[in-house]
Amino acid sequence: MASQQENADLRVGLFWAVLNSFLWGTTFICSRYLMRSHCIDPISVCLLRFSGGSVILFLLGIVFYRDKIFKVTWKDVLQLSWLGALGLGAMNLLIFTGQMHTTAINAALVIELSPIMILFLSLWSGEKIHKYQYLGAVLGFVGCLMAIGVISTKGIAIKTEHINGDLLLLIAAACWAVYVILSKKITERLGAFVSISWIMLMVSLELFVLRFIFPHNCIIPHRTDTWMIIIYLMIFPTSVAYFAWSEAMTKLKLSLLNITQYLTPVFTIILAWILLGESMSLMSIIGACMVLGGVALTAKDNKTKDGKCVKCPVCHPR
Repeated sequence: MASQQENADLRVGLFWAVLNSFLWGTTFICSRYLMRSHCIDPISVCLLRFSGGSVILFLLGIVFYRDKIFKVTWKDVLQLSWLGALGLGAMNLLIFTGQMHTTAINAALVIELSPIMILFLSLWSGEKIHKYQYLGAVLGFVGCLMAIGVISTKGIAIKTEHINGDLLLLIAAACWAVYVILSKKITERLGAFVSISWIMLMVSLELFVLRFIFPHNCIIPHRTDTWMIIIYLMIFPTSVAYFAWSEAMTKLKLSLLNITQYLTPVFTIILAWILLGESMSLMSIIGACMVLGGVALTAKDNKTKDGKCVKCPVCHPR
C-alpha cells in the first residue's frame, strides 16, 4: 500500500512539476510578443499580471491553505514587501524591458543562470562548493555566452545584436539570486505558497505607485490579442504555475523537482520556434545544452548532513 501511495504521489507530483515548467516557459513567449509589438509598457503589464495573479492566488489559498494564508504578521508583510520589490518586481520589470531587445530563447537561457548565481552567493552563509559545482558554474557561464552569440565560430563579440537585452536579463537573474538567499528563512517558515501570495500582493501595490511616480512611456493596451495574453499571464504562468510548484514540492524530492525545471527553457525554445519564428545556430544549441548541464552540476549536491534534500524557496524564477 505504501509503495502504491508513493507511486501515486510520484505521478501527481510529476504532473504538477511538468505543468509548472511548461507554463513558466510560456512566460517568455508572451513577454517577447507583447514587448516586440510595443502594445503595452513593462510597468503596466507587470502591474496587471501581478494584481490579477495575487487575487487568484489568495482565492486558491483560502480553499487549499486556509489555515496558513492569513497567519502572517505585519512584520512578515513588511519584510516580504521589500523582498518582493527585489525578487519579483525588479526582476520582472527587467525581464519585460530586456525582451524589447532580445529573443525569448535568449531570455530563458540567461535567466536559467540564476541557480549558478545562488550557488556562489550561498558561500556567504558558509556553504561549501565542490569541484563539480565549480565546473558546472564555468560550463553554464561559457554555454550562456555561446547561446547568446558572444562566443561564436567567428570568435568573441562583445557587442552583439541582443547584448543590451541580454545584460538586462542577466541583472534580472542576479536580482532573483539575491532574493532567494535573503528570503530563505521567512519562506521556509511561512511556506512557499503563502510567501509568494503575499509578495505578489505587495508588489502589485508597489507597481501601482511606481506607475504614477516613475517617468515612462505609458501604453494602455487596446487590442484584443494583447488583453488575451495579459489575462493568460495572470491565470496560468502566474497563479496556476505557482500553485503547481507548491503542490509538486509536497509530492517530490527537491532533487527530482529541480530536474524537471530544466524543461522550462526547452519548452521556451520549441514554442519560440513555432510561434515567434525564432531559431538557433548550432553553436547556440551547444551552448544551451552546456547551460542546462552546468545548472544540473551546480544543483547536484543539494543535501544536508543527514542526507535529506534542502528545501529552498521557489528557486526558479519566471
